[in-house]
Amino acid sequence: MMLCSSTPLILLVFCSFSYFVVINGRITITVDSSSSEERHKPREKEPCCTDRMKNQDESDIDCGGLQCPKCRDMRKCTSPNDCLSDVCLDGTCIPSPSCRDQIQNQGETDVDCGGRMCRKCQDMKTCIHSYDCLSGVCINNTCIPSPSCRDQMQNQDETDIDCGGRTCPKCQDMKICNISCDCLSDVCINNICIPSSSCMDQIRDQDETDIDCGGQTCPKCQDMKTCIHSYDCLSGVCINNTCIPSPSCMDQIRDQDETDIDCGGQTCPKCQDMKTCNTPQDCLSDVCINNICIPSPSCLDQIQNQDETDIDCGGSTCLKCHDTQHCNIPSDCLSGVCINNECIPSPSCQDQIQNQDETDVDCGGSICPKCGN
Repeated sequence: MMLCSSTPLILLVFCSFSYFVVINGRITITVDSSSSEERHKPREKEPCCTDRMKNQDESDIDCGGLQCPKCRDMRKCTSPNDCLSDVCLDGTCIPSPSCRDQIQNQGETDVDCGGRMCRKCQDMKTCIHSYDCLSGVCINNTCIPSPSCRDQMQNQDETDIDCGGRTCPKCQDMKICNISCDCLSDVCINNICIPSSSCMDQIRDQDETDIDCGGQTCPKCQDMKTCIHSYDCLSGVCINNTCIPSPSCMDQIRDQDETDIDCGGQTCPKCQDMKTCNTPQDCLSDVCINNICIPSPSCLDQIQNQDETDIDCGGSTCLKCHDTQHCNIPSDCLSGVCINNECIPSPSCQDQIQNQDETDVDCGGSICPKCGN
């Protein structure tokens, strides 16, 4: 190619490190002022979510954090927000909760079972409600087998573990019971099964004379218990088939030589009025009539005593007697008339007595009829 011009020809040629200018056949070289070291230095890239590096606030390479997409399962995470599944466990994104993730989540009561979402739990798994368990039994937050008489638990209507009640076998001795039918021995005392036929079974059996006492086998009976012989009683006294205290003047029993309960005789105090007696010495009143202690003699004791001629009248102490009562002398009578030991009315003309101003018996004088020849 030809260049025809009076204008100088300028040719600018660039090289990698310098450039030169050709002006009218003359070459001028200009060297780049930048050092070769700086020009060879790699140019830094801006961090991004596709640089295959973990930078910015990423939790794993090119994912997580506030800038990059969420991470897939099994990538590293610092919070659930880093994960597509929204589940970050131990720094790793895991799949969204399920009943097969080998993790206790959702509302599960144990790993992958229980709660509203997953299947019911097997025996011995953790539970909250009975519906968490296949057995339908949740006790102390543990699924246990359905009740039976071999489950080593006190359930159903058992009175002790696997025994008692209407369903399971009767209980051995010393197990808990409610009624005698709960026990093999058929003896339930204070809610404990005890052996049959013993001196502690609260039953009158063997040759006992009362419950668990008396007879040849058991201890002697306390007072007021039933007995047959004196040796059945601790007191050694059996009266009317009842053990009573050893004789005393306070045992409420007529014993020793008492004439009445706890009185009379040579040992005990004298008896009150109306108690039984044998002699006056048995009575406080010192009066024993018809084997009864009566009050000391008086004119009100309804008894003819002292020097009374009739009950509570006559004699030198008491009031005079009324008509028809006994008398000894006229002064014993209110009427002043005692005929044939009987008080009769005051003098009259028919009293068969010469009194008043009668000149003879019942005649004469100013009051009675004249006397006959």
